[in-house]
Amino acid sequence: MQNLCNISNCNDLGNQWLEKELRHVDCGDKRLIKRLFTTSILIEGKASGSINQSCKTWKEAKGAYRLFGNSKLDAKEIYSSHYKETRERIKGEGFVFAVQDTTYLDFDTHIKIQGLGSISKAYTKHKKGLILHSTLILSQEGLPLGLTSQQCWARIARDEGAEEKARGHSYFYSK
Repeated sequence: MQNLCNISNCNDLGNQWLEKELRHVDCGDKRLIKRLFTTSILIEGKASGSINQSCKTWKEAKGAYRLFGNSKLDAKEIYSSHYKETRERIKGEGFVFAVQDTTYLDFDTHIKIQGLGSISKAYTKHKKGLILHSTLILSQEGLPLGLTSQQCWARIARDEGAEEKARGHSYFYSK
């Protein structure tokens, strides 16, 4: 198997890669940028965990929650910075693959979350969640270069329509 760090786009940067990836984010508050960088390092260290699992102390977790709830920080700024860096990495490639995927995020058991939509076409009960569509750019060697787009949305909640009623199918459990 090829060592990915021998590929020209991957240097032994440590956390410098995050600085580079987030360098275009401008929210007008240097402390918020520092918190974004610190929180990103913590989450990157345990990406599959929750915020509480990623952060070593309650103070760090509280800082992360405050960061995500801060109206000065716009997710579009973070995405935009990443997209710019992805375009720069693409420039060094002769040929790239754009791999698209739609993922259904199932929050059906999280009944208190608002703003979810239907993510299933079941004839019994619609599962609630979000839809995430991403386009990942890969080099010819299979090295991920970054995302060029990512959209997340909730479908409008769907009631049983006339067609379903005529077919005798119910979209919701009934007793």
